Amino acid sequence: MSQSGATPVGRRLVRELYEQGMQRMNTDTINKQVQRFITRNYLLGRDDAFSDSDSFLEHGIIDSTGILELIAFLQETYGIVVEDEELLPENLDSVENVAAYVSRKLNGALETAELRY
Repeated sequence: MSQSGATPVGRRLVRELYEQGMQRMNTDTINKQVQRFITRNYLLGRDDAFSDSDSFLEHGIIDSTGILELIAFLQETYGIVVEDEELLPENLDSVENVAAYVSRKLNGALETAELRY
């Protein structure tokens, strides 16, 4: 067992499971899923109304209530918990920011799981 408390076999298993899942759940995939959620729920299907880097709030794409709905979507879809201190524009105010944030959260979950094994 390593100093981190994880066995080599456990770390390898967690890494394999993560890589299998993340091949399907990379940042581009997250980006597309978030864009589809925003388009369907707030733009009535018009996907040409914004770019991935556009601020949701500055461009009037979604309002503060919409951000709460977006958070619920992220938590349900990706199995993450959005903490109060993470409610920042850098994390949640554009498709690009959201995709990067979710990717970081998923990577953090991997590191936590690795430490357990």
